[in-house]
Amino acid sequence: MTHDPRNHSTENSISQTQFRLFQPGLDAIIGLNAQGQIVFLNRTTEELFQYPRNELLGQPAERLIPIRHRRRYLERSRINATNPWSAFGEPSMPFTARRKGGTEFPAEIVPDVLETTHGSITLVVIRDLSAEHKWIGQTQQAQKMEALGRLASGIAHDFNNLLTIILADAEMALKDPQLKISTRKCLIDLDTAAAEAASLAGQLLQFGRKEMQAPTTVSVNILIGQMTRMLQRLVGENIAIEIIQHAEASRIRSEPSQIKKLVLNLVANARDAMPKGGQLTIDISNAEIESGPTHSSSKLPAGKFVVLKVADTGVGMDDETMSHLFEPFYTTKQRGTGLGLATVYGIVKQSKGEIFVSSLPAGGTTFTIFLPLVGESVAEAPVAVKSNTKLVGKGENLLVVEDTVSLRRCVCDFLKTCGFKVTEASDAGVAIRKIKTYRVPIDLLLTDIVMPITNGPELAKLLLHRDPEARVLFMTGYGEETLGDTGVQAGIPILKKPFSMDDLKRTVFGVLHKKSSRLRTT
Repeated sequence: MTHDPRNHSTENSISQTQFRLFQPGLDAIIGLNAQGQIVFLNRTTEELFQYPRNELLGQPAERLIPIRHRRRYLERSRINATNPWSAFGEPSMPFTARRKGGTEFPAEIVPDVLETTHGSITLVVIRDLSAEHKWIGQTQQAQKMEALGRLASGIAHDFNNLLTIILADAEMALKDPQLKISTRKCLIDLDTAAAEAASLAGQLLQFGRKEMQAPTTVSVNILIGQMTRMLQRLVGENIAIEIIQHAEASRIRSEPSQIKKLVLNLVANARDAMPKGGQLTIDISNAEIESGPTHSSSKLPAGKFVVLKVADTGVGMDDETMSHLFEPFYTTKQRGTGLGLATVYGIVKQSKGEIFVSSLPAGGTTFTIFLPLVGESVAEAPVAVKSNTKLVGKGENLLVVEDTVSLRRCVCDFLKTCGFKVTEASDAGVAIRKIKTYRVPIDLLLTDIVMPITNGPELAKLLLHRDPEARVLFMTGYGEETLGDTGVQAGIPILKKPFSMDDLKRTVFGVLHKKSSRLRTT
């Protein structure tokens, strides 16, 4: 369709001041005559809708509207010829716009009436809301993941208390030499199942970024180099693996075991996406971010990063799958817990990094991970003593504070068999009363961290007023982020639930003979 040459005179009749409104800017601006035809437009309109100027002038405005909405527009236009765009509601109402190629995008319109020498013109400002909608979607996704993380961590904490009891009772029962073979087998199965459940609880904590960590400096290059044979066995012979190391420096701050778990989960995910074989590429490089937006779907702080990419040529994913990708227990596989990628997400976040995913159905998938580049490692010594050392208590006085009755019973009964004198308390209030009435020094306080009214660190400080030389050992089913506001001092050991009785014994003996387990009074 050829536009009416008279439309040029309509454009020329607009004053110089008015014309400045139609120059390039953030918003598209069009003018419509009484018949709903476009009689002028600014350069942003051409760029936004991907039409050259001569293809829009004289054309009906419905060209900028998806086909499914055009009937409503035409019907409403006939009712209000002076403002055809009223078909889409009141000013500042959102609607869906259509580009030349057929792609759609969310937009907002603000219509008004402009008087010219050729009569009334409907002036329409069209604002592209794509970036705003994308930001809203990202914010909602981040809030959803945060809520899921809190839920997962809360569930994991309760599981850890219960699992500690199960593991402790099974371990104690297995020490009975009079056990029948059938009973011993049942207890071994119980202990194995509880250990596997503890591993799942740990994955939930990792997803919620609340898993306890002892980070060191890790070279991603060296770590993945050491895993090459393992990764090839994992994917099988029908998948080719290529490892590309562009990064000269690849040191990050994390736990080596966690980074290995991250890589293994991503590689296993890629393997499952290529049941008929394919290509798996692991690429390690460096990136330096100055400021502002640094990726298509997020922002990263300024700094230097190690970039780890894991790409496959597999079946890919649609948008619906992508929107749930990192949620715990979400899976498209017939088998699996749905915790693999949730664990990857948690490890990346806990390592102060970011993860991005690009994928298309039948077009493969690429995971891109940014992890902060750091300097040399700092050695950290373990608290517990070696397991092959014979450990027998000498009657040291221990105060155990735990509000879960069954767990407190297990811990106290076991510590008594190790040669300690044990006093127990159900909460900090009971513990404080016993501290005040106890006639002998307390050698070690073993206390839960998160408790009502008075928490473990506050109780430990109160103990120092009576016994300045006392040692302190915390235990908890929570992780680092939850404990951030509890006042836990650096250097004070923490026994992570669920723990075995052997772990408990070795750690208690280690704390009793290690100076760093003393709490600072300042």
